[in-house]
Amino acid sequence: MKNEKENKFLFFIAVVLLAVLVLMIMVKIFIFDKNKEKLPEVPDSVINELNSYLDIKNVNNDVTFYMDQYIDSKNLGYVAIGNVAYNYIKRYDNLKIEVVSEDDKKVFNKEGVLDTKIKLEDFKKVIAYLFNETFDYDYTEFSIDEETSACLNGDYIFIYKLNEPKVSNNAYYHGMLSYTMMDNNNTIKITEYYLGCDKKTKYCYNNQSYDKNMLKKNNYVLYDDMLDVSTITEELKKYVHTFKKVDEHYKWFSVEPVE
Repeated sequence: MKNEKENKFLFFIAVVLLAVLVLMIMVKIFIFDKNKEKLPEVPDSVINELNSYLDIKNVNNDVTFYMDQYIDSKNLGYVAIGNVAYNYIKRYDNLKIEVVSEDDKKVFNKEGVLDTKIKLEDFKKVIAYLFNETFDYDYTEFSIDEETSACLNGDYIFIYKLNEPKVSNNAYYHGMLSYTMMDNNNTIKITEYYLGCDKKTKYCYNNQSYDKNMLKKNNYVLYDDMLDVSTITEELKKYVHTFKKVDEHYKWFSVEPVE
């Protein structure tokens, strides 16, 4: 009789402990879900802005993001950095763009028409805002697009229009395919496609390179004036850009190819 009572008591204790365990698990799940619900969504405007940083021209066949290798802020080329900074200022911080003076026009000695100027100090502040590294490049000169270039003159970056637009035999295509939020929205990964084509040979490539022998041919695509890459993205090389939140805004950290 005594053993029966003890067994009932032990069974009762086991049921109570099991009920407490289930309750604790449910509370933890509830708290996790509640905290998860509190995580603010990143607006599409932020994603679109970050993606716009990547929208730079490649006029002189310069190496930008698409090397088919891992690139971070430490080894990204100064031409790409300069273009990203200029485009950001033009789109989102255009009060930094100043009107040129008659004195500026007198000292300007490039083959073109002086358009606007940006303080070098402001230019470098924007670079520090956008990237995870600080850079001390002098930006002596770099192309912005086929008709526009930039050069350093004293304490300013001069922006000028070329007398003769540059003609390129290359065509470049890239665009965002998707993005992924990670690390409680502190990390954003943007996946985009890339294709570079030689208009003369019609051959297209999955990467950029200083050495033509290092270009990796895309065997599925040939260049055509009517080429619509949006219909063949599954055949194009993919690259993933990583942005991380620093000081309450996102900075570009790296890019790597999708293998």
